[in-house]
Amino acid sequence: MREKLAGGSAAGADNAITQMGSDTMHELCQLWASHFANETGISVTITGGGSGLGIAQFIQGNVDVAQASRPMKQSEKDTAIANGINPVEFKVAIDGIAVIVNADNKVESLTMEQLRGIYNGTYTNWNQVGGDNAPIVLYGRNSASGTYDYFKEVALLKGEYSSSMQQFSGNSQIVVQVEDNKGGIGYVGIGYAKEAAAADLPVEEMAETIHEQILRAED
Repeated sequence: MREKLAGGSAAGADNAITQMGSDTMHELCQLWASHFANETGISVTITGGGSGLGIAQFIQGNVDVAQASRPMKQSEKDTAIANGINPVEFKVAIDGIAVIVNADNKVESLTMEQLRGIYNGTYTNWNQVGGDNAPIVLYGRNSASGTYDYFKEVALLKGEYSSSMQQFSGNSQIVVQVEDNKGGIGYVGIGYAKEAAAADLPVEEMAETIHEQILRAED
């Protein structure tokens, strides 16, 4: 999953920069902002809310920088230019997506087909994928998130999410839900999974699939 920064507006004051977007990138950007402020004396105010929200605010000239876990769409670039903003994108990192389940879940791994079936609603009970007889409770990001789009493309092959999936604007909210619900499953930025009191669930073929996506993006 590509992480990007887009800049080009002049929303902030000379001694301050405003930035909004991807929740997945939030902690990394906070570290950069702290270092930048120490070096330059210029403060950077960073908020999350999702890639889509950050880009929308950027192209309206309300923030100076948008952090996103997806590229800008051509329609978004066109709108920005029409608004007098010339967007410039920088690839700054490659992030991973982790699938997490409650620590008491007995399922040790899933195939991509099983993961797809869980998130499109084909499988609704853990006993259908080798677990206990318990309902599967789905958690995911909302449609403003670049992670939502990427997971939909890679895991669901651009299919639709189950209508039962509970959607959240941030990774931390998903972690809390999965930690508190024995039937819960969610996908988050890998940095959030490492801090969670939940199990990081191996998904067979996922690494190969994501690697192929990265190679295609670099072509």
